[in-house]
Amino acid sequence: AIEPEPKNIKLLKENTKYFKNIIIIPKAAGNSSGEIELTIGIHSGAHYINATEDNKSNNRKILIQIDTIDNIFKEAGLEIIIFLKYLVFSFRSLIFLGSGSMA
Repeated sequence: AIEPEPKNIKLLKENTKYFKNIIIIPKAAGNSSGEIELTIGIHSGAHYINATEDNKSNNRKILIQIDTIDNIFKEAGLEIIIFLKYLVFSFRSLIFLGSGSMA
């Protein structure tokens, strides 16, 4: 599971503590490596990257780590991916750009 938001990471760890085959990666997936600003939404699934200025005005922002899918999977020691599900909305195309070796 790739999850960049600290509160969601905590919930994810709690909800998956009995599943030994789940790896939690505390990063965002994208088309580059480094840090990026994550705007924290009101609800746990409403956080966003690269939002318009109108949407960013009143919400808290944090810096998070971002990396490509290729790098994330390599660091985790994962070589074969059978199924990969993305639960993102406006950032999806940038994630695909960072997953070139899986094509």
